Amino acid sequence: MTDPSQLIADLRARVEASTREIEQLASALAASRALSDDLESVVDVLLGMGDVVVVVVDDDRRIRGLSRTAAERLDGAAVGKPLSSALPDDLFDRVSADLDAGAAGAHRGGGENPDIYPLPGGGAVVVLDGR
Repeated sequence: MTDPSQLIADLRARVEASTREIEQLASALAASRALSDDLESVVDVLLGMGDVVVVVVDDDRRIRGLSRTAAERLDGAAVGKPLSSALPDDLFDRVSADLDAGAAGAHRGGGENPDIYPLPGGGAVVVLDGR
């Protein structure tokens, strides 16, 4: 039969090791959140500058972010709304076709076509430059 005091000591050691691991993970999570907050602030500043229509969309074609110029020039453009509510049908169709094509790299539009920059986690940055 196992000695109960040894069993308790083993369990205590496991709990202490798990506690240290949880503390390390919590610290790493806090650092990641701080970095994410910093990056989000930088993106907010950049989207507020310049005179370019920029819309960030997720995989479901919902707007995740937009430049101040996009908010001013595109009727119906707001975070959380579908991209289709902010773009004319023909432009939305072109953007959707490019997004559906799933190009790994940036797609430089030119002319009436937008520039599309896929995001690693899904979605894309759509630059409509002055529309």
